[in-house]
Amino acid sequence: MPLVEKALKDFPEGANSKGLFHLAARFISGAYKILIAKCNPSLLTDPDLDGNTPLHEAAISGHSSMLQDLVKELRGRKVCSNEVNKKNHFGNTPLHLAFQFDHPGIVDLLIKEGADVTIKNNARLTASELGAKLERGESLDILKQEEEERAEAKKEVPNEPPYLREHHHHIPTTFSSNNTIIVTNYRIQPPSHCASRQPNLSLLVFVLNL
Repeated sequence: MPLVEKALKDFPEGANSKGLFHLAARFISGAYKILIAKCNPSLLTDPDLDGNTPLHEAAISGHSSMLQDLVKELRGRKVCSNEVNKKNHFGNTPLHLAFQFDHPGIVDLLIKEGADVTIKNNARLTASELGAKLERGESLDILKQEEEERAEAKKEVPNEPPYLREHHHHIPTTFSSNNTIIVTNYRIQPPSHCASRQPNLSLLVFVLNL
């Protein structure tokens, strides 16, 4: 760790094709913590000769803790917020590389952090298509499960307004007076609004006492 701190002082920015973060990722080193805390912010996104950023390198090596901390740090910097989907010179995002080098845990992390599964590399392959080509079954299962969970979470009652979504357990959706339906299937309003329009005063009193 003292050597890392010394290197941060002496490192001539841009003088080496591989930055300090790349080395920390490649050797699965904990030195990345000092780098995040003390390095020049430009090193967080510094690409090597292949266009790989530190996130790409962490995905290649499977350095999950470094990748997670990098994403967290980058999210706090608005200018770097989409680094998780950045392409290298071959068009590969970190997610492509996680599939390529067979790191299911990294695939899971990247998906949870918002990695875009629709991005294609220079070979016109998405990360999942690359995974299928390389027979990365476990990573593909993780991706499929995550997509199913997202689809399930998006399921809602069609056109249900927020008022009823929050209170549907105790407020009826239809009121009628003198055989007249006052909440139609194309416009739903709070019961008190509907009851106030009716000639039957007892209905309004009933609603207000709910």
